[in-house]
Amino acid sequence: MEALAAEKPILDVRSLNVVYGETPALKEINISFARNSLHSIIGPSGCGKSTFVRCFNRMHELQGEAKVTGQILLDGDDILTDDPFSVRLRIGMVFQRPNPFPSLSIADNVLSGFLINGIRPKKDEADAIVETALRKASLWDEVKDKLKKRSMFLSGGQQQRLCIARALAVEPEVLLLDEPTSALDPISTGSIEELMLELKKSVTIVLVTHNLSQAGRVSDYAAFFLLGELIEYGSGSTFFINPKDSRTDAYLAGRFG
Repeated sequence: MEALAAEKPILDVRSLNVVYGETPALKEINISFARNSLHSIIGPSGCGKSTFVRCFNRMHELQGEAKVTGQILLDGDDILTDDPFSVRLRIGMVFQRPNPFPSLSIADNVLSGFLINGIRPKKDEADAIVETALRKASLWDEVKDKLKKRSMFLSGGQQQRLCIARALAVEPEVLLLDEPTSALDPISTGSIEELMLELKKSVTIVLVTHNLSQAGRVSDYAAFFLLGELIEYGSGSTFFINPKDSRTDAYLAGRFG
């Protein structure tokens, strides 16, 4: 199916296919994402959700066995043909479990996106980047006096916000969140959800989640994947209340998945 969210989307996916060996993981995905909105990707395990979002920052190239075809246009640029490092500066990603670099300080974790790409900001600039990113991630007030400490002393929720700050530090246009709260307690989950709603004002968010209640709370748009296919995509205000496809309705009602 084809699903368009806006006339001039920030992300435009065209005929995207992913194959592992001879096993198709995604089949002819066509979808566009509006700028400064939060888009939830839902569906049962193994439906292709994570495979889909990992195409956006070229993660499949690290695995080697995946073949990706089609186009993913970011403001008109086909990111499947661009240099992967430049793509990852434009599209940040946060994973299911918090993964700060354990040997680095909080400040150096935030700056790691620059260092990995061979960019070394001067001290004043680096200090400003760290503060700005931590403020965006609603973590500054909690760690501003501990920036030289290693990141592993932080709680799970704080570590995940640090990972979000790390992704935001390079000022990406899109932020990918792959099950970012599944390993967190309810209070930390609530904090991350509030943060997502604030962040979408300045960055487009694509969220993979198994938590249907969460998707209903935070989504501007939602997409339902099943067996590698995009089944339905629509506005969050109607998607969860009045889905058009019977398979979407069955999944939302808990009849499978």
